[in-house]
Amino acid sequence: MPESGSRPTARAIAEFLARTSLFTGVDSHLLVALGARAQCVDVAEGDVIYRDDDRGDRLFVVVAGGPVETVVAGARGGELVIAQAGPLETFGDLAILDEARRTDTARAAAAARLMLLPRDAVLSVACTKPQVMGRLLRGVGTTVRRIIDHATESAVFDLHERIILALVEIEARTERGAPAPTLEELQQQLPVPVG
Repeated sequence: MPESGSRPTARAIAEFLARTSLFTGVDSHLLVALGARAQCVDVAEGDVIYRDDDRGDRLFVVVAGGPVETVVAGARGGELVIAQAGPLETFGDLAILDEARRTDTARAAAAARLMLLPRDAVLSVACTKPQVMGRLLRGVGTTVRRIIDHATESAVFDLHERIILALVEIEARTERGAPAPTLEELQQQLPVPVG
């Protein structure tokens, strides 16, 4: 992708989109048409990209930098990070599917370059290519499951039990040879700031 300030060609955007998990395997002519409607913007660390209750008229793709966090406000004033998107990943997909207003807030955890894709153009590709619709639905399903899991843990387990569950997960990951959870992952699991 060209540097900030220049308008990438629709073909360059199509080539980039073909590398994303959402649009991989999609015919290039469909991606060129989508690329012709795309906009690129740069955001600084801490910038809010959209807020709860904003119109859901775009899908976002992280081109470079990030991550971008999507968060929901808690009943007691805290926030729950429900997802993070890094390069080649999308966010803002729920509102694309249901035409409702946003139910979360997205903000840049670090400086990033984003691509904005209009809702109607994304749905045009998704209706033509069922695998794209399936990927959109899987992404939404993953987010919903994460929220349900967090709500269930919060309702069923007290703080001490959640800390024990997090420690058991760290041990299990270490035994499998996987890296221990990051600070951000632990913050998502526990209702209090960690670190």
